[in-house]
Amino acid sequence: MEVLQLEKTSHLMINPYLNLNTSFSAIIPNMSIPDWVATEIKDASLDYVDDWQYSGYVLSTNKKESSLDAQFYDALPDGRHIATLEVPESIKTDSFTNGDEYIFSFKAYKSSLSEKVIKYLNDEYSLSMKEIYRFELISSERIVD
Repeated sequence: MEVLQLEKTSHLMINPYLNLNTSFSAIIPNMSIPDWVATEIKDASLDYVDDWQYSGYVLSTNKKESSLDAQFYDALPDGRHIATLEVPESIKTDSFTNGDEYIFSFKAYKSSLSEKVIKYLNDEYSLSMKEIYRFELISSERIVD
């Protein structure tokens, strides 16, 4: 499993339905953030950016969270190759096979963080994070060889 070097990135996708302390702890072990930071991230007003379409493959699915992790062949506009996509109820996570290739169409939303939170994350954790993202799957098409 590849370890992400978060201090070299300027973006991080946060699933707003997750417990933020749990989410950050999964990223950086023993990381605990103050309530005011967690509240700003959890309550961020995410604005619609655009619909994106990228090809890649499924890394894993999470039926309980109705989401999937995908790795894209081309970098998304924010530079990442891996993202978590929220899967709507109309699409079943069971319909995806890990490792299979798909063309994913999804909505992108983002929100900028306050200078206070950006400074805190940089000073306390050397984490350069200026924006948070959320991605909602619209449709997918399996690529058959």
